[in-house]
Amino acid sequence: MCRAEQIERIERIERIGLRFVPQDLANIAWTFAKAIYVKVPVLVALCSRAAGCIQEFNHQDLANMAWAMANLLLRNEKLMRAIAEHAEERISQFEGTDFSSTAWSLATLHFEHEALRRAIAEQVRSKIWSLGSQQLGSLADLKLGCQDVVEAKLLDIVRHFARAMPSSLEGFQRKYSKMVQEVEADTFGTWGDELLLDLLGLTAAPDFKQKAAGLALKYHQQNLHKCFRGENLLHQRVVSYAELDLSIQQQVLQYASYQQNGYDDWRPKKDFLYATCLPCNALVDRSLCSEFQLLSKICEEVASFLSQVQRAPWFDVRGQVQIFVAGAPCLSCVGAMWQFRLLLPNVGGSIRAKWSLTSEPDADTLLGLNASRQFKKERCLKPSLVDAYIRCLPAVNIVKPRNRLDKTTMRLTSSLPLGQR
Repeated sequence: MCRAEQIERIERIERIGLRFVPQDLANIAWTFAKAIYVKVPVLVALCSRAAGCIQEFNHQDLANMAWAMANLLLRNEKLMRAIAEHAEERISQFEGTDFSSTAWSLATLHFEHEALRRAIAEQVRSKIWSLGSQQLGSLADLKLGCQDVVEAKLLDIVRHFARAMPSSLEGFQRKYSKMVQEVEADTFGTWGDELLLDLLGLTAAPDFKQKAAGLALKYHQQNLHKCFRGENLLHQRVVSYAELDLSIQQQVLQYASYQQNGYDDWRPKKDFLYATCLPCNALVDRSLCSEFQLLSKICEEVASFLSQVQRAPWFDVRGQVQIFVAGAPCLSCVGAMWQFRLLLPNVGGSIRAKWSLTSEPDADTLLGLNASRQFKKERCLKPSLVDAYIRCLPAVNIVKPRNRLDKTTMRLTSSLPLGQR
């Protein structure tokens, strides 16, 4: 498509946009962000129209629009400032997810608006009783002025959840799904998840976390070309890394493995572990999470190994498995780790999670803003997508986060002996 055709399409979208109401604009942006569909000319038109009628947005539209821009890592100064100023005026109308979505968006885009952060913190304090586990988990990671009350309430929820964990595999299948539905959360956030893992005795040593984080980041950067599954359609991803050191009747099973989430023509031959349907994103297949697949693969390796050692029982397996996850594990994956512990009671299982607001891939590399020729040559991105980003730079700044790891719905696996890392 030539530049004239691109411009004509943008102008046509802008003309259509004149008939859009704020909810239409917010819903379109939210849909693009949910699918990670990066079509910059359309987003530029949406941003322009939204900024012009921001006073007509209600509190939910404001939160959804901000969340969409942050999830796509697209920063439009004019729009974000308009959203922040109008949100501060309407802050008394905010409820539940509005607080966590808006605060998360500001932090993700590195958009400084201290007045809005203070206003959100004050409202959260007064409405803390109305916030659910999911919202509390998000807010706990943002270090607002309401951190003390958020952590206190989330602490009670996580402690109760940990105390209720089933003590057998049979009990797990009967009870765990109901537990998750009752807390109405897919995750407790990074702070909450680390607390839960600590209470369950599943936390790996800090030195492993530091080493594994470097290895996972390197692996992630080597596979950035897998981020796009097609023109304009971006897949975020999570990288998990594991180290195994197991012994079975004087036989040793020792290796390291990487895993990314998403389907890649692999399923375990037997269901050793069971994924849990989560309440907030019930349509997501949690058996494709990187942690779940990594643990399932380890179980398959152990089962194969046991069959070669005179069919020794799982109880005879001893040693340690350490896992690093570049993101806050969902409650289905926490459940998978607990099942792994119950299945192999003499194996020390541990997991460390690392998530920060600056763990996205380097946007300059990912989007080819400074390396479009290289990407075109390697065919990692379609030229039209690279050109679209470059042409739209005056209107939209792509946020360049610092050494971030992120999620995807793609999976890659590789294993290597510990001595060859």
